[in-house]
Amino acid sequence: GLLQGVLVGILATVVLFAINYSRINVIRSSLSRTTYQSNVERSPHYQEYLQSEGEKIYILKLQGFIFFGTAFNLLHNIKLRLKDTELAHLQFLVLDYRLVHGIDSSALNSFTQIRHLAELHNFRIIFADISDIIKKQLSKGEILVSEDNIARQCLDIDHAVEWCENELLNHITQIRPPSIKIQLSGIFPASIEIDRFLDYLEEQIVDENTILIRKGDPPHGIYFIERGQITVQMKLETGEITRLRSMGPGTIVGELGVYLNNPASVTVVTDLASIVHTLTLEALEKMEQEDPALASAFHKFMVSYLGQRLVNTNTTLREFME
Repeated sequence: GLLQGVLVGILATVVLFAINYSRINVIRSSLSRTTYQSNVERSPHYQEYLQSEGEKIYILKLQGFIFFGTAFNLLHNIKLRLKDTELAHLQFLVLDYRLVHGIDSSALNSFTQIRHLAELHNFRIIFADISDIIKKQLSKGEILVSEDNIARQCLDIDHAVEWCENELLNHITQIRPPSIKIQLSGIFPASIEIDRFLDYLEEQIVDENTILIRKGDPPHGIYFIERGQITVQMKLETGEITRLRSMGPGTIVGELGVYLNNPASVTVVTDLASIVHTLTLEALEKMEQEDPALASAFHKFMVSYLGQRLVNTNTTLREFME
């Protein structure tokens, strides 16, 4: 009859839709810390350590609507990663939900199994950029529990990877950052005599929430961070302030304004009480006049430093585009 035919047609359509949609890969891209890093720039010593331990952070950018079919594929992918003996033991699983439209209740069973895997294999789950609705679903299914050591929530993928990096760095026994001389010795080539270079720097102890560089100001100099942390931020048209990059001990900021001789396009503020050493424009000009060999070696180093930063950015962009 007509009614029976309509019902059979609707049922067949639902089944076909579920089968076809489950063939769409819910994983848009699969990354690790070796190919994607947070917007926190660290000293070469810490960067080298994080790069060597990068495979311990597994990042999955998800997409679409997640239901039992696509969630099963996600679960299968994580199981394959755990079985891959060629990679380091998984410690952090970052799930980026920025492109996820929603989660069906039928998918919660797969996420419960993912949580059980985390408990069994001793890794952490970090949910990034989840909506209030999805958070409510995960909490109701006891997958995301407050004050829990298995799963946690972060604002976005950037802060999620930053948190994982900090957890890895907690295993390094060196608690206090080395002096500026030791830091520069680790990154400067042998052609730069550190003691001679330090004579041109001005040490400054600054409090938390101090503006080092204000957007629109003329270039003042190049800042070397010895201790603390600073953030490069930009104010959007909506009035919201967004973080472009955070930087810790052993990093450099302000160099682009000096070399391009342009007003600052962003604001740089201290997140913590910090010790910075400034190579002012006047000091740089003085070094070029008094010690041209030292100045030439420093400029060559800065070209290499900026080039490496560009390589890291291009690597991350390439991974997202593939």
